[in-house]
Amino acid sequence: MSVRRDAERGAVRLRMFDGFRLQTADGTIALGAKATGLLAVLCAERGAPMARERLATLFWGSHFELQAQQNLRQTLARLRRVLGDALVISRAGVALSPGIVESDLAEFEDGVRDADRARVEAALALYGRGLADAPTIEEDGWRDWLGTQRARLDALAIDARLRMGGLALTRGETADAAAHARAAILLDAYREDAHRLLIEALAREGRRAEALRSYDALVADLARELGVAPDPLTRGLAEALRAEAGLAQADARRLSVVAGRALAQDRRAVLCIARSGDGRGRRVVERAFPSARAALAEALSERTRQGARVRIGLHAAPDPSDEEARAAAVRLCDVAQPGDVLLSPDASDVLSPLDAALEDLGDRASPGHETPVRAFRLAAEAPSGSFAPFGETLLPVVAVLPFTTRGADAAHAALGEALADEIIATLSRSGDVTMISRLTTRALVGRALSPPDLRARLGATYVLSGAVDVAGDRVAVLAELADTRSGAAVWSDRMEAGLRDLFGADGLAAGLLPALVAAILRVEMRRLGARRTMPLEDSTLLLGAIALLHRISTENMAAADEILSELAARAPAHAAPHAWLAMSRVLRASQGYAQDAAAEAEHALASAARALEAEPDCSLALAVEAHVQTYFRRRFDLAQERLSLAVAANPSDALAWLLKSTHHTFRAEGAQAVAAATRARQLSPLDPRRWYHLSLSASAHVAAGAYDEAVRLARQSLAGNRLHASTFRALVIALSLSGRGEEAREAARELLLLQPDLTASGYRARHPVGDTDAGARYAEALRDAGVPP
Repeated sequence: MSVRRDAERGAVRLRMFDGFRLQTADGTIALGAKATGLLAVLCAERGAPMARERLATLFWGSHFELQAQQNLRQTLARLRRVLGDALVISRAGVALSPGIVESDLAEFEDGVRDADRARVEAALALYGRGLADAPTIEEDGWRDWLGTQRARLDALAIDARLRMGGLALTRGETADAAAHARAAILLDAYREDAHRLLIEALAREGRRAEALRSYDALVADLARELGVAPDPLTRGLAEALRAEAGLAQADARRLSVVAGRALAQDRRAVLCIARSGDGRGRRVVERAFPSARAALAEALSERTRQGARVRIGLHAAPDPSDEEARAAAVRLCDVAQPGDVLLSPDASDVLSPLDAALEDLGDRASPGHETPVRAFRLAAEAPSGSFAPFGETLLPVVAVLPFTTRGADAAHAALGEALADEIIATLSRSGDVTMISRLTTRALVGRALSPPDLRARLGATYVLSGAVDVAGDRVAVLAELADTRSGAAVWSDRMEAGLRDLFGADGLAAGLLPALVAAILRVEMRRLGARRTMPLEDSTLLLGAIALLHRISTENMAAADEILSELAARAPAHAAPHAWLAMSRVLRASQGYAQDAAAEAEHALASAARALEAEPDCSLALAVEAHVQTYFRRRFDLAQERLSLAVAANPSDALAWLLKSTHHTFRAEGAQAVAAATRARQLSPLDPRRWYHLSLSASAHVAAGAYDEAVRLARQSLAGNRLHASTFRALVIALSLSGRGEEAREAARELLLLQPDLTASGYRARHPVGDTDAGARYAEALRDAGVPP
């Protein structure tokens, strides 16, 4: 056998990190333990000769010297038969000819010292388990040599890991940095620089608590095993993190307050009534109520009795005795017309379409104040509560009402809502039922409505309701399913669990579902495995951010972005915060708030990509990514694929259907756009952001050429929110194309107040439909209505 011939073909290699074996082009050569060990020692010397006496001591040190020398000669003769002239034996000692026998040890040593990142990473991957597979040789000399080599090579690997981890950290690749740190810690559990890298990587990912737990574990290990404390650098890093964690907790509390306000949780109301006295001037009466609904009932009663003699303002706040809350109600009275009942945005958020039909008046100048006041006027007609009925061929429609929470402390007050949210999210993944959206059913909190009433209001076939009893860290859930056609209960159950076991794929909430679906359809739900939802406090933040995002103003959108960014850092494995961050960029650009369109696009695309990376089969992530790709990149092909996956993943996702409608609108596919928009409104008939559904439905009808219906829907949307520029654009275009020129010009004037830099050519340049025939027609309609060219 000619090793030199194989070497010329690059085919002779001693693998020391993978079983200690010699490989040639013809296969693996079995050398025996001591011959393999001797070859490894020579490879480690990298061509430098090794004295015979040293080799004899390493492998036969327990033998008499004469016997050791004889055994060495026999082993060298065996290696010479295999290696030929690759083995060089001289008076100086024994060596391997450079470049003939390669080894992964040499490749590792050269690779980890290289300046090229790819070579270092390849060398680290090669190292694997190091010299763990070395042959067992019962000689002290061999064991000492092997221990020294392992320590040397581990140190090289650790240093390379820390170098690569540090570089990853500077690039913001925190997951790679943490992976390198953990690999280094596996090699040496007491290398504090490796622990510092891990702690910093976790902290930069927003996982401060985990970083501090890692530090605490290091402190305990060092004390137990070595009797020492961490060095000052490590202690300083931990102390800085603890200080940041304290600030973060304070900031989190602040964000929770902001989100809670946006959600209008636990709000009471202050009602201000200004009466015209009989020649005695105006008298102002202020009263506090336990809820906005109770205050609204009193306002309606007062207006019925007094008519145009009263002006009424209603504001909701956690503490209605607060001076700011009372002043807000008084200012509403000041801007009201005789007979008006005006509500602040905070009060309107508390109420639902079942309570009141409201008209957004926008910002109104307030006497004696520089800042205008935003007002919603109570319409003369009663709230309709109507819905677009589902077709007869559709699956059973299920509404899950927020469960009543009993016996809980303030931290768990929203437990019933979170449980309903978990059930809705899980059932929505089933193709066996159609789910009413969680935002719609949330509007029914605290209402005594019978199953037939709920059928009339929501179009639901079945309603699930219940209660959660909390006692310490234990909960009992009582659930009941009612058929809305008969009003009869068709299923009920009572289950108990620990508070921590309420949610998740194996939790109590998921345990309700098989029996629940069986009661509806008599079949097992096909896709039961629901993921764990966010913790209760994070869910509150998310819902609050979504509420803020749809209150169209730069301040509210900035607050929403701050909350969503915090959530994205706190829960990087959840798609929702990333997806809503992407949506916020689209809403900002659509409203004309974006100062740097390219930067907005990059932010949106990055957030959408992170949402999909977190949960590739999440309908929200898929739909939002499609919307972003359409709006900013005109990638209609990719968007169509994503939207198809979204509605397949969750047939009851109202937002997915709504964004699917928008996609068809942008492609001038009117019929499909209208059908998808109608489906979205069926799934969420009482959505608090109904104006947004109506706005996109109006645009869909513009695409379908149904201009009168588009006008009707746009005006309904503007009654809910007069600050949405996109709705005004749809209204102007529909009015102009239907020949209602004067109305179009009036609407265009309001549009330009909201978006003063709007031009017809800018519309074509920025809007996804702009470079189509439909886009040219819409731009001309805007010009005809008075929008600058």
